[in-house]
Amino acid sequence: MAKHRTSRRTVRVLFLASNPRGTRQLRLDEEARTIEERLEEGTSRIVFRTHWAVRPTDLARAMLRFRPHIVQFSGHGSPQGVILEDGTGAATPVPPEALADLIGAIGTVRCVVLNACWSTTQAEAIRHHVDLVVGSRADIADPAAIAFSAGFYRALGFGEPPSSAFELGRNEVDLLGAPNPDTLQLQVREGVDPESVGALGDLPRLPWPVIAGGVAAAGVVAAALLLTRADPPARPGWDVLLDTSAAMAAEFEPGVSKLDAARRVVSEQLGPRAESDVLGLRAYGHPCAGSGDLLVPMDLQAIDSIEQALDGVEAGGPFDLVGGVIGASGDLINATPRLNLSSRNLLVITAEGDACHEDPGDAVAEIRRRIEDEIGPDAQGNLINLEIHVIGLGVPDDRRVALE
Repeated sequence: MAKHRTSRRTVRVLFLASNPRGTRQLRLDEEARTIEERLEEGTSRIVFRTHWAVRPTDLARAMLRFRPHIVQFSGHGSPQGVILEDGTGAATPVPPEALADLIGAIGTVRCVVLNACWSTTQAEAIRHHVDLVVGSRADIADPAAIAFSAGFYRALGFGEPPSSAFELGRNEVDLLGAPNPDTLQLQVREGVDPESVGALGDLPRLPWPVIAGGVAAAGVVAAALLLTRADPPARPGWDVLLDTSAAMAAEFEPGVSKLDAARRVVSEQLGPRAESDVLGLRAYGHPCAGSGDLLVPMDLQAIDSIEQALDGVEAGGPFDLVGGVIGASGDLINATPRLNLSSRNLLVITAEGDACHEDPGDAVAEIRRRIEDEIGPDAQGNLINLEIHVIGLGVPDDRRVALE
């Protein structure tokens, strides 16, 4: 087997599990635990996220939030599609073409694992949108499904490409002595040589932004992000990424929290654009139950919805800076053809770095470093303009004048 270097980029794996009421009980929690253990053995940078009791309505939100490179469905399947849950917990199949189209629209997915019985119909639909798909042509028992996941993700953790990981996963089933180890099949997108597909961290990705340059002024830094070229558009688009983590509960000035100050910045920045521009809002770190991170999808005349959402958020929890930038950049990319954007602008409002940096230039340099380290240097095409407002740096007046 060829040796592959460990990828410097982070690979994101989304594990979607469903065991509806009235179906045979599966050990999905054991499978997830096994995957986590096998990934920890390796040396690659892989982030593993689980989502339980999945309904069809959960799929787009989960993928948009996480932007996975690998999606695994574990649970029950049928020739009619992967089996998820409805609002009552009962079984409901997902139409294969609808699920395939969703995965294709997300854009980041390179490999799909359907660790469910009778999933080849679904795999056939998905392979037109991603490079590699694993599906089952018959029933697959719980021990065999868990064994395959163990071998597959251990190999990925050590930097093997997905085609090799698939063979090692099937070998794990062989070693278990399970019947019909060839039940799991690898399907490949037309024109793709599975042997030529490298480690997932080295696969082409959506050209997420890389900072091209920037200037600091009173805690505000403007920078350019390079993204894929779009059709000639007509109106500007502004997506706000608001840090509502616990750090934003700290006092900005007497009687005013950093989150209050951030709300004010949003209003000041978006107010003049309310009638003419496409606006949207994301928040990371807030504890509002069920609200998710996408608070207001990008649209025209969205300012009232944004102001209402701002009133409802509270400070609490961690702020996922890189995940936020990726998600908000995806908002702008997806809105470009739909809303005919003439420019794409991302406004990040955060307290990130204020405990470690007294200089806004240093703070933003650290934010830039983190984004570039995660996203990598690949970029081409048109610009997304990025503004980062770091709340509460306490820049003295003479320094502020010099920055301006």
